[in-house]
Amino acid sequence: PAVMVYPKIVNLDRKNAYLKVELHIIFRDPELGRAATSDKPTPEASEIRAMLLEMLSGKTLEEASDLETRELVRKEIKDKLNEKFGPKPGAKEDSKRPKKPIKDVLVVDWAISA
Repeated sequence: PAVMVYPKIVNLDRKNAYLKVELHIIFRDPELGRAATSDKPTPEASEIRAMLLEMLSGKTLEEASDLETRELVRKEIKDKLNEKFGPKPGAKEDSKRPKKPIKDVLVVDWAISA
């Protein structure tokens, strides 16, 4: 399956605190995986990156430091991406897009600078 690597440094809620994160998104849907990992900009890749930035940048230093929060963020990202890119309500069952196109989201780097 395709893997999208998302490295980012985001500002935390405190002005001088940063989170360096690297996520690997593993796709079940080959078509979505190709679009998200393309060398050229695609709407899918842009939507995923925007969603990830929004979900990560508002965290507080305390939230980013908590192991449970990291796991909750990972699960929330997976769920939101599956909701966004899964078949739309009312779509036919024979839709080519898997019900859950995102297989997993892995946190491979998570470092805080305060």
